[in-house]
Amino acid sequence: MIQLDISTVELIAGLVITIGGATAIIVKAVKRAFKPITEPMHKIEKEVERQAECLDNDKKRLDRLEEALTAMATDLDEIKDTQVVMLGSIFVMLQHMATGNNTGEMTGELKKLTEFLAQK
Repeated sequence: MIQLDISTVELIAGLVITIGGATAIIVKAVKRAFKPITEPMHKIEKEVERQAECLDNDKKRLDRLEEALTAMATDLDEIKDTQVVMLGSIFVMLQHMATGNNTGEMTGELKKLTEFLAQK
């Protein structure tokens, strides 16, 4: 059996305490060294996530606006078609009122207008 005297036990205890203290100081220093790197990285990651959410919201908003503009373009085409037919009819009526002629054109324009309105 190994015989330990007091000085050997004190020496071993001192070594354990010294090594434990040194390890704690080293761990603390390493954490301190990496802290400036990890904290900004977390902030950057959060900012990237926030920017991604903003971009996603912007894309959704733009998609809705694009759908609305497409619908408006369709409506404008219908309005244009209606105006062409109406102006043609008004032109023939004014021409007939001014000259008293063009009864054939009046009949044709009436048919065109009737067909157009029936489609609506």
